[in-house]
Amino acid sequence: MALEATLLVLQIMVTTDCLRTFIVAATAAVPTDFDAVNATDAQDLFNLLAPPSYVLCVWMQLFLCFTFGVWLGPKSTAGTFIARYSTPASREALFLSLALGVTSISAILWDSLMLLDRRCLAPIALLFVWCGSLPFYLVLSRSYRAPNTLVDVIIFTLGEFSVRLYFTWLTGAVIFGVLDTLQYLHGDYFSYTVYVQLMGAMLALAFGLYMQSRDPVVALMATWFLVGLAYRKCTFEGDAKETFEKLQTAALVIKPVFLLVLIFDAVRNLCHFLQNVSTTVIHLEVEVEDITLTSSI
Repeated sequence: MALEATLLVLQIMVTTDCLRTFIVAATAAVPTDFDAVNATDAQDLFNLLAPPSYVLCVWMQLFLCFTFGVWLGPKSTAGTFIARYSTPASREALFLSLALGVTSISAILWDSLMLLDRRCLAPIALLFVWCGSLPFYLVLSRSYRAPNTLVDVIIFTLGEFSVRLYFTWLTGAVIFGVLDTLQYLHGDYFSYTVYVQLMGAMLALAFGLYMQSRDPVVALMATWFLVGLAYRKCTFEGDAKETFEKLQTAALVIKPVFLLVLIFDAVRNLCHFLQNVSTTVIHLEVEVEDITLTSSI
């Protein structure tokens, strides 16, 4: 029980700290030194749609949330998440464990390539991280064993939220990594028309994923990336400066739409969570009454 309680507290702290980072960075919009781009350097031809570094550099906190939600769950160090969503008679548990191993190794490789400034190779490693994380996101849509206690409801809610948050951010990071690589190979900034088409395609993808999955984390991450683009502090020259200012204006206009969707979904999911909690409490009260009646008889 002491180990389970400790792991549960750690999972809550990691998830809370991750959300705190999202809120502080989104509201303060404080740029870092890495966001100052020198447009005269050919090595700094970053994608104008890419958010600033602090938006993408929350990956360690998200990976910790994902690890706690999938593997270091407070109910079992063998992985409550995997045991909950996999069929006991199948090899799905082994498959998910191997996928987690691929994700961890690829994440270390990606971080190493980023430190070495291997811009063309880093997105490839990140793509392997995405592929290894995909099975964990897909199994969330299947039926599973209902939680039995209030603690189980909290644990499973945190676990699912961690997986959704990490995978959605990872999808955005892969897209921006690929665009950065293409522009780096292109050797110059894309035209304004190309950026508008790319932005429209990404927004359409975000709306499509949200309508298909009704996942509030999709709206959260879309808002997160739009806020990063809208408040990014960079210096460009020539046509790139005008294009960047137009893209920032578009991000400022679109941002409230995702923000309203996010607030609506947050309220709806909070009501759903409280309903699950009340249902669990009622079941526990019924079980206690049955045990009391049985013992009295």
